[in-house]
Amino acid sequence: MSEEKKEKSRVKFFTVFRYFWPQIKLYKWYVFVCFIAAAIATISGFVWSPVIYGKIISGVTSGTFFGITPVIKQLFVSLILVTLVNIGFWRIFDYSILQLKTKGSKSLNDQSFGMIIKHSRGFFANSFSGAIIAKQGRYVSSFAAIFNTIVYSFWATLIGLAGILIVLFGKNV
Repeated sequence: MSEEKKEKSRVKFFTVFRYFWPQIKLYKWYVFVCFIAAAIATISGFVWSPVIYGKIISGVTSGTFFGITPVIKQLFVSLILVTLVNIGFWRIFDYSILQLKTKGSKSLNDQSFGMIIKHSRGFFANSFSGAIIAKQGRYVSSFAAIFNTIVYSFWATLIGLAGILIVLFGKNV
């Protein structure tokens, strides 16, 4: 059982962030677009869609609307528009994050290769080449993992929760 547990990394978050911050600053436009697009897509998908669905269901089940009324038509049109906004901004987010990861990974590969070739000949004689390449690959892929964690786990959750709380408090006031 203890063999299955992952060994906890001794590297601190701020140490890792110190290496990735220059990459984020290099591509700040893509980072900005990623955060804005994720926020708009999250709000449209997790906040406005349920609100519109709720209004449609309330209108149909209350008995005040008989058949397809202009109000129901308007709600369906707004639901379609919100869904299109959601899809569109997720696509913008996907494009931006793909560009960021591609360009950031190339930059990190170049940076790490520059650091590797500065080592002495003795370093290469005493180190396995596969281990060096594996470390470089983990270093570069961790950029994408850190950015995914920040955007998906933190930012989208925070925006969704804030939007839901605003709607709920607005209904209670």
